[in-house]
Amino acid sequence: ISVKASVNDALPVKASAVVDAADAAGAGKVPIDLLGDRKLWSGGRHGVYAWMDESLEDRSAARDARLAEAEEGLVAAMKARHPQAEDLVVGQIGMPSQAEVVIVGRIVCEGLEGRLNERSMLLEGSRGGGRNVRVQLNVACCPELVVSWPQAAPDCSTRSCSRAPSAAVTTLDYSPLAGALDHAAQAAPQVVLMLGPFVDAANKGVVAGEPVLPGSKADDVCSIEEVYTQHVFPMLRQSLLRLRNASPSTEVLILPSLDEALCFHPMPQPPLDASLGPSLGELGSDMLRKMGAKLLPNPAHLNIEGLRLTVTSTDALSPVLRSGLVLRPEDRRIERALRVLLQQRTLFPVVPRDPANISENRAAALDFPGGELPDVLVFP
Repeated sequence: ISVKASVNDALPVKASAVVDAADAAGAGKVPIDLLGDRKLWSGGRHGVYAWMDESLEDRSAARDARLAEAEEGLVAAMKARHPQAEDLVVGQIGMPSQAEVVIVGRIVCEGLEGRLNERSMLLEGSRGGGRNVRVQLNVACCPELVVSWPQAAPDCSTRSCSRAPSAAVTTLDYSPLAGALDHAAQAAPQVVLMLGPFVDAANKGVVAGEPVLPGSKADDVCSIEEVYTQHVFPMLRQSLLRLRNASPSTEVLILPSLDEALCFHPMPQPPLDASLGPSLGELGSDMLRKMGAKLLPNPAHLNIEGLRLTVTSTDALSPVLRSGLVLRPEDRRIERALRVLLQQRTLFPVVPRDPANISENRAAALDFPGGELPDVLVFP
């Protein structure tokens, strides 16, 4: 991992995370713990949860419950920050008060299809404490408004990891992915992190329903299942076998993607053996189990020898930029957006959800476990 940019240039690298590459091959396997509640991405049907029965009312109630749950913690944090304000009380949105009060709500846009700006922000309360009342929130005179949990600036670096493309959008050429794994076999890292999709749903052959395997004739069309079982999985198995022979201690972690051709679950996505395996039958499931890798959900919160790592195969930054939460300064919007994302203590905080395919009843899987910021946040 090389540091590309950092929101805190003085951030020291944890000693436990510093390992000489020459010693990596001879070292034992690094301990990896999956954090969070496993029930959020599992279930009783082939090990996965049912998700298509989540109604609009259920989604709305789940979002409201999350806001009400956050209110208690936010109020306690504000009182701890201002101990001299003994009479600090919880106010109600829309109710005038002469005393200093704590108001908790969600920021929404005045227009249904509009974008947030200084003049279009509304503050909306929950159904309970706020009675769903909305009031105008004028922040034009407050350019440094921070929308987040009250806390110190996040001490977290933005680091770049190699993510080899699984295949081009126009073909099913997996040589870049095979090349990345061959490089890993030479470098002998402690951990190799692989993010889907392995068969992109946007691939032209997949979209047309006429995928053609590399080396086959143009009219030799196969099924999507055969792309996995006859090409992708054998290539992965051979490459990972070479990696294990060269570096037995290297751990390989694989995350699914919302763009995976035969994965239909929203986030949180179950691991590939549970979400993709049933679509491929016994052969595909068996090949996944014998891959020799740890199959993780999407997103995944990990503790790797003391280093807290949050990983998702979906772009987590662009939704924050598109939402209008970060307005200025223009030349530092990406840095500010990274801070806002971390200060929310959750991935994909924007509502309506972006991306849209998120299960609201299980959205707690997007939260940083224990409200603790990760040391490293990885996304494409």
